[in-house]
Amino acid sequence: MPAYERLTLKTGIDAVNQYIGTFDIQPGADGVVFASPDANPYFSDVAIPDRLRKFLVDLRLLRHIPIAYFVPDAALLPPESIRFFHLDPTWLDRVTDGVFAADDTGTVDAVFGASMLAMLRAAIDTELASLAESVQPGSGWTVDDGMTGVLIRSELVRRWPDLIIRAYKTVKDNADPDQPNGPARLPILRQEAISKDLLIAIIGGTPQMVHVREPHVGVRFGVEENPVGSTTWTVDKRTTDGLIAAGPSLTVKPRNAAARTLDIADLASKTGNAPRMVALNLEQRPYVEEFKNTVPESKGSAPFSEFVNADGSLAVITLRNGRSLNLASLQTRQQQLMQLDPKVKP
Repeated sequence: MPAYERLTLKTGIDAVNQYIGTFDIQPGADGVVFASPDANPYFSDVAIPDRLRKFLVDLRLLRHIPIAYFVPDAALLPPESIRFFHLDPTWLDRVTDGVFAADDTGTVDAVFGASMLAMLRAAIDTELASLAESVQPGSGWTVDDGMTGVLIRSELVRRWPDLIIRAYKTVKDNADPDQPNGPARLPILRQEAISKDLLIAIIGGTPQMVHVREPHVGVRFGVEENPVGSTTWTVDKRTTDGLIAAGPSLTVKPRNAAARTLDIADLASKTGNAPRMVALNLEQRPYVEEFKNTVPESKGSAPFSEFVNADGSLAVITLRNGRSLNLASLQTRQQQLMQLDPKVKP
């Protein structure tokens, strides 16, 4: 009789078959999904150390992932540019799978690990939903709503690393982000500068409007030229609580146009002769750049045939503000990449 009895009399294949039999296998986006039995709480949760949990959440937010993985060529993100993108949840799941794949030594480990990974993903999803609620209370965001992101490569990032990014569920022209009746916001799950001139932000959901705004670094007073280059100056009309009032802007007369000085007495008469109102009307709010999703995504692309000339050459696309895009140069860059590494598909 042996000194120690075997832990189990089943072979590895028998154990796998018994284990799989306790699960409801359903089709999903990843192929096969293990639905854990509700009657057994062992299969519905997993204990994750805090350090590992934080690392896995960070992976979902594209931390610890080289930027070359999602920006393979610097030409895709030139200086003074902004790019918006979607995060593929399946790709992110495969990144998580890769973290735990190192200890898989055979079929048994792979099968038992499938249900563990499903529980891990559910735990990470819950953690991300809690993060969204903490940064934007009442947003109601869950991972089913998806995630999007923003990459900004600009000198502004170096000068203002605390650049303010706000994402909104709806489009509202000239929306004042400080007004309580403004459009509902989406949670910013991550925002940080990852180099001297490159900033990334991860948004919970798909925004219809994004604001990129100067940080709150000081108070400025002044007027705006209207039109630009003239000595006709205007300011936004303000209410007593400092918000922008309805109606046209106020015209500020020059006291000495050559010296570019203002007739403050005239402005005071238009604002009730109160020094406080003069200051409120002269206050310059931080600059806000609006990006709006007003074109359906399905209409934002065109077949490649539209960019080929009659002689077979690639067309030059005319962009806004006198800029152009030479597709022939882009094709040349593609050929250079193929010569550097023919095995890699550009």
